[in-house]
Amino acid sequence: MSLDFALAVDAMNREAFEARLREEREEAARRLDDRLDRLAKSEREAKPDAIELLQLAILTGATKGEIEKLAGRLNAHQAAVIEALQENREELDQAEEDLGRMLEEAHVLLDGRRVFRTKDGRQVFDEHGALVAPEELDPRDVDPSRPSWEDYRSGRDRQEALRAEQRDLLEYQCRLDEAEERLQRGEPSREELDELDDLLHTSAPEAVRERLPESEPAHLASDAEVNPETYLAYGTPETAADLSDPAFDAILGPTSPGTGTPR
Repeated sequence: MSLDFALAVDAMNREAFEARLREEREEAARRLDDRLDRLAKSEREAKPDAIELLQLAILTGATKGEIEKLAGRLNAHQAAVIEALQENREELDQAEEDLGRMLEEAHVLLDGRRVFRTKDGRQVFDEHGALVAPEELDPRDVDPSRPSWEDYRSGRDRQEALRAEQRDLLEYQCRLDEAEERLQRGEPSREELDELDDLLHTSAPEAVRERLPESEPAHLASDAEVNPETYLAYGTPETAADLSDPAFDAILGPTSPGTGTPR
């Protein structure tokens, strides 16, 4: 294979790759823009007035205060989702830009594959993670100044993690939209209101939880994941366990006076 022909093949492969990458990024950006526009519009919509809330209370048996509290929590989660999606898009754009740069700077085989050498100089992998045999390319022939396999793999993992986070955020937002619509229609039952409370308490993605007000119970759900033993022992401020309760003796055994610890 002549050098001119190999260069022409490489140029064609590179143009095709760049075109595909641009199309994917433009489509992802368009979908997210549409989603954010719809979310922003939803935020601007009027909230249920006093009469609507009273009617809803009669239908469900819930108090006006309970409904207002749930509506406020929904708004907080909606705002947190929008903020998380915007930051996710910025980080994903940067991650894909970094990947594109590394692919541009990578060593290119005659068949158009971009390859990366490990930092120890012993192995070479292509952009899809397949090991390149030494008979096909000696690792010593790859310029060490080019992006390493470890850096490229880390960038690809970061991209995949951000895409997964985006999917989780959009899925959670859909569930919030459905819950908000049911509140505004005045249709939810007491059981459905309890399900909404559980949704807000336990189902928010981490990127949402960390943007919620400190008073939002979802923060306690996050604490439970980090330190479940402490959470189970003390619970929420409203349901904190009283360790002096004799009922705990059956579980923990008698405790030493003044210590709260088993004898």
